[in-house]
Amino acid sequence: MDWSDLQLNVQLCTFENPTFWWEASCDTTNPIASYEYPGSFETGAMGSKDLVLDFDTSEATPTQIAKILSLCTQFNPDSVIALRTVGTVQASISNGHSFGEEAFSQLALIGCS
Repeated sequence: MDWSDLQLNVQLCTFENPTFWWEASCDTTNPIASYEYPGSFETGAMGSKDLVLDFDTSEATPTQIAKILSLCTQFNPDSVIALRTVGTVQASISNGHSFGEEAFSQLALIGCS
């Protein structure tokens, strides 16, 4: 498989009750970080590839930073922050057949204690 145009956005998500993490509401308009993989890469059939993705810049708004800081204070040690990574990538096989743009996402829960 040939992969290209990998783009990722990390969104800050919040929820009323951490027990119901699947009800997270994510800020889709202001990602706190983004990344675009330079170039393309290949995988074998049913294979995988580990990529080093360096999210070295933050695009978090002051409101998002304040929200993270308020959740992760010494006075609120049991808080959980949710971050959703949303990505797109172009997929094709070596004979030239393109699968077009594929989208994927992953929700990560991070405890502050």
